[in-house]
Amino acid sequence: MNTDKKARQRQAAIRDLLQKQEVVTIREFCETLHASVATIRKDLTLLEERGCLRRVRGGAVSTEGTPRNTVYVSRLHLNEQEKTQIADRAVRLIQPHMKLILDAGTTCARLAQRILEEEIPCTVWTPNLTAIQILSRSPKITLMSAGGILDRDHNRFQGPVPGEFYADLYFLSPDGFCCGQATGTDREESLRKRSFASQSDKVICLVEPSKEGRVAPFEIFCPAVTITEKGISSK
Repeated sequence: MNTDKKARQRQAAIRDLLQKQEVVTIREFCETLHASVATIRKDLTLLEERGCLRRVRGGAVSTEGTPRNTVYVSRLHLNEQEKTQIADRAVRLIQPHMKLILDAGTTCARLAQRILEEEIPCTVWTPNLTAIQILSRSPKITLMSAGGILDRDHNRFQGPVPGEFYADLYFLSPDGFCCGQATGTDREESLRKRSFASQSDKVICLVEPSKEGRVAPFEIFCPAVTITEKGISSK
């Protein structure tokens, strides 16, 4: 088989993987396609130039079709530096003794780590299993969770915020964010996020690079404040 044909087949396989999973790491591409890191990076650069995908730190995300509800571990090591920058900005908005809602998702888990490091006394409600594990280490934090059923694929508990809990800040982690609108891939989860927003004085949307400019099927909210790795913007 000639080299050009092998490259075309490999690139087609890359697009197929992204259609199934949306977010794929370089390591996963290498292991699945039995190719070197250099070869995969060359393919990703070419496919990005064609508009088939967008490269992110550690891998790639699909630009073909709408975002899908990808599993937590697939997103864990993507855009790590950008997520840390977002968490660093977000933690500055938290005052002692505030009540917070922290969404599911890897960026909110980074924020939980920063809250722990800053030793901020506060009350946190979250369905985020990783955030729960992190925040449970601090005696200064009153920690609340949904309970209910654990969704292992997405590292979160499925359950509503208690009706009597009202937050000062809700840190929203969407599946897509475009033109000021946060969107989600799962109908029930998007409804829960809208409920969280209605029980909060201010919604702060944490948008890492793979979510920017993408539109998922279900509308969530137009947040008052958006934080990306580039900075903070307000309406």
